[in-house]
Amino acid sequence: RELMISKRASNPYKGSNDLVQQAINIIIDTPPVDLRVNDIAKLLGISREHLSRLFQNRLGISLRSFILEQKIRRACLLLKETKMPIKTIAEVVGYAAYPNFATAFQKVTKFTPNQYRVHGPLPHASAIDLRSGHASSIDGE
Repeated sequence: RELMISKRASNPYKGSNDLVQQAINIIIDTPPVDLRVNDIAKLLGISREHLSRLFQNRLGISLRSFILEQKIRRACLLLKETKMPIKTIAEVVGYAAYPNFATAFQKVTKFTPNQYRVHGPLPHASAIDLRSGHASSIDGE
């Protein structure tokens, strides 16, 4: 049973009764270092399992994978638009250990962070702003 967040005055995402859309909005608005499935579910007033199931059914991707992809999208933008050191970018998007970031980054983009900075495509704006509730690939297709 879905709880209607619009009835909870303390929730800043109460404008939408769609729990998946609310989760997406939280993910977009939260610094990547702070994103955890349990925390999102708690904020929405539902169980982690229920939120994960709703998310998977709606978007065809797990919530955890979606969060990872959002972190990597943010890293892609920082790599392309700044001269920030790659290790700093890793920390900004929530990775304390650079090797973990590099592995996750390459798994999602098929590039190392350094290769992406030089040769990778700039993600389309629509791929980053997912307030529409539709997932897309890392290059916006």
